[in-house]
Amino acid sequence: MKKQTEKFRIPRIAALIHSDALPSSVTLPMELSMAAAQTAGQLIPTENNVLLVSENGGQVTTSGGLKVETQAIDTVGRLDLLVISAIWRDPKRVLKRHPSLVPFIRRVAQSGTAIAAVGTGSFLLAETGLLNRKAATTHWFWFDEFAKRYPEVDLRRDQLIVQSDNLYCAGSVNSISDLLVYLMGSFYNPEVARRIENQFSPEIRQRFRTTQLGSH
Repeated sequence: MKKQTEKFRIPRIAALIHSDALPSSVTLPMELSMAAAQTAGQLIPTENNVLLVSENGGQVTTSGGLKVETQAIDTVGRLDLLVISAIWRDPKRVLKRHPSLVPFIRRVAQSGTAIAAVGTGSFLLAETGLLNRKAATTHWFWFDEFAKRYPEVDLRRDQLIVQSDNLYCAGSVNSISDLLVYLMGSFYNPEVARRIENQFSPEIRQRFRTTQLGSH
């Protein structure tokens, strides 16, 4: 008897970007989530299941000159995952230029959506106050600045991926790929996660384990 294909609900994912966003911190999660959905048989090759969102919508030119079309944050409905892009250079610049991103992130996180901040994107997440008295990490170059600005956050300098409830911080673009593999396993199943891990990182010698997450 032919085995019946397992049915999944495609997770609703959004990537938050701005003019100082590091494009690879968004494109890699997009590719991983697309591959997971295709592996699970829930998406055709020409589709993607990640929304690109920005403060006001429209075309955004990111750092490096990549131009992308986005929708405004006030049009975003229910999400399963919000990826906060890494910030190129000084993260405080984005806090000043795009203050409305902070209440948006807070609202989405409080609804129960998983939040994954890439590198210095954790500054935007910490600015919400939701990381106070919780564990977090950021890009190593900004450890001291992060600790100074957010003294109530438990900064884990020795960990690349940190989870506190539904809030995740990845210290780099490379780390977000490991985190996305883990999250795709929770959205689909461990077999889907293993297959996309092998597809994107064939040099990995062992499967991603939840014990790699530094949690509070």
